[in-house]
Amino acid sequence: MKHQPFESWLFQETELEADQLQELEEHIAECESCYMMATSRDAVDEILRKPEMVGPVPGFSQRWLERQQVRQRFTYTRQTSIAMGLLAVVTAVFFGFLLFEVAQLVASSQALVIETLRHMLEWIQWLSRLSEFVGGFVKVVVETVPTSWWAGLGFCLVGVGAVWMASVYVFRPKYLRKGV
Repeated sequence: MKHQPFESWLFQETELEADQLQELEEHIAECESCYMMATSRDAVDEILRKPEMVGPVPGFSQRWLERQQVRQRFTYTRQTSIAMGLLAVVTAVFFGFLLFEVAQLVASSQALVIETLRHMLEWIQWLSRLSEFVGGFVKVVVETVPTSWWAGLGFCLVGVGAVWMASVYVFRPKYLRKGV
């Protein structure tokens, strides 16, 4: 018996024409092999249409959460260890370069050390003169500007601060807002 068109018709997704459907039913009634295939296909289709929902094993959620926490701790520990290791390496390299520079400075002539100290003293003198200038300027400004102006400046600064705080409150990120 020829099974080819009937086997492909059995598993065809589209609807068969009326004459093809009649031929298929007649063939299934006569052929045991095709009858078994058709009933098997119908049983599989029924199982696939109505799958049985299986719930998780008791305690699954708790075990999953515990494993997730262990993974997070492991990841945190690993990341911290890597960061600390990199920091130690960078620190060691930095101090190595610093030690090399200090060794070169000590090994160099006294003239270099004296020149460096002279430059440092010049900087200190310059900062001292700057301090005298700024101090004198502040003294003159405080003596010449009326007290009412200082009060007005203070109120303006308080107002600017209040506006700034209000803008920070209004434009804060969503995750900082209550109820979001």
